[in-house]
Amino acid sequence: NQRKVVILITTILITTILITTILITTILITTILTTILITIILTIILITTILITIILITIILITTILITIILITTIILTIILTIILITTILTTILITIILTIILITTILITIILITIILTIILITIITIITIM
Repeated sequence: NQRKVVILITTILITTILITTILITTILITTILTTILITIILTIILITTILITIILITIILITTILITIILITTIILTIILTIILITTILTTILITIILTIILITTILITIILITIILTIILITIITIITIM
């Protein structure tokens, strides 16, 4: 009878140890799987963050380069337009000076011609008076 009790207690002990071992193993496997899943999720988040950062840096760089090109073009255009404006102003001044010289020359020639005509008229009058 005692033997049966010992076998029963031993069986209960072995069964308890087995069930506990299975439970602990299950908990360990679940923990490992959870850790793997969390690691995968964290890796995905990290990769996404890196990608977003790369995309943002690229967009910022491209935008900065474009803005710089636009600024440089604007500066160059402004310089060219300023040169054209200065050239136009200088040309206008030169043309005005030339026209003024031509006008003065014309006035002088007109005065000389009027003087010649008056002299001829005077000589004619003097000649007519002398002849009479």
